[in-house]
Amino acid sequence: MIFEQKYRDVIGLISREHRNERPYFFILDYYKERGYFLNSEQLDNEILKFDFSGTAIKGFSGSSLALSFTPLEYSVFENAFNRVYDHILSGDSYLLNLCFKSKIHLNLSLNQIFQMARAKYKVFLHDQFVAFSPETFVIIEKEKIHTFPMKGTRIAESEADKELLLNDPKENAEHYTIVDLLRNDLSIVANEVRVEQFKYLDLIQTDRHSLWQMSSHISGKIREHFKENIGELLDQLLPAGSVTGAPKKRTCEIITEAENFNRKYYTGICGYFDGRKLETAVLIRFIELDNGEFYFKSGGGITSMSASKSEYLEVINKIYVPVF
Repeated sequence: MIFEQKYRDVIGLISREHRNERPYFFILDYYKERGYFLNSEQLDNEILKFDFSGTAIKGFSGSSLALSFTPLEYSVFENAFNRVYDHILSGDSYLLNLCFKSKIHLNLSLNQIFQMARAKYKVFLHDQFVAFSPETFVIIEKEKIHTFPMKGTRIAESEADKELLLNDPKENAEHYTIVDLLRNDLSIVANEVRVEQFKYLDLIQTDRHSLWQMSSHISGKIREHFKENIGELLDQLLPAGSVTGAPKKRTCEIITEAENFNRKYYTGICGYFDGRKLETAVLIRFIELDNGEFYFKSGGGITSMSASKSEYLEVINKIYVPVF
C-alpha cells in the first residue's frame, strides 16, 4: 500500500535500503515534513509513478494537449517582489527564488500529462500532482556525488539567444551565486569539491516555445560518515539551493513571509536508486490538482539587478508542458 509518511521516516528508509543495495524510489516535500517511499516490491504501481527515461509513452502525442491559463495578477507579483527586493537591498539575501501558483485549464488528466510529457524526470502522484522536471539535484555513485545547479532562463527564439543568456549580467549573477551556494552545500557532505563544468546550456522544447536553461556541474568525494547514511546526506543538502537562495537559512524565512501559497511537494525532490546509482531531481515544472482545479507552480531567482516586470514574465514563461 502506498501512503504518505513523515519526512524523518523516509530519510531512515533511504539510508537502510541504500546500505542493502536494494532499489527504491522516494519523494520529499519542500518543507522537510512529509514524503513517500517505494521499496523494490512497490516500484510498479498506479498511485505514485516515475519515469527518468526522458521520453513520452508510446502512442501519446502532444497535439492532443490544450493548455490555457489565467495569468497571475501583476499587482500580486509586484507586492511580493517588492517585499523580497527590500530584504535584498538590506543585505538579508542576495539571491531568492520567488514562486507562485497560476490557475490553468487542461483538457487532459494528470496521468495523461505524465504519459505524454518529454522530460528528464517525470513524477505522477494520483489526484495530487504531475511534475516534468529538467533539473538534476544530486547523483550519487560509489564514493562520488555530483550536483547540477540550474539557474538562468531565456526563450530560444534564435541562435543569438544562446549568447545573450550566457552574457546576461543578471542571469550570470544568479548563476555565480547558485554555483557558490551548491559548492558550499556539497562541502558539508563531501571532500575534494570542485566545479567540473561551468555554465552549459540545455534546450528545452515545450508546447509554447523553446527555452535555454543554464546549468553547471559540481562534484565531490563523499565523507566517510555519509557513505552509510545517504538519507542523512540528502537531509543536509535540503531544501535545494536552486529553489531557495543564499544565504539559505535567512532566505527560506523570507520566502515563507513573501509567498502566499503552500509549496508542498513543489520544489521538493524525488530520487531513484537502481541498486548502484542514486539519481535525484528537483520537483519543478509542476501541475497540481486542488479542489478540482489545476494550478501550475513556477518561479524565478531575484537579485539586486532584478526588474519586477521581467521577473514576472519569467514566471509566466515557465508555464508549459514539454510536448512536441
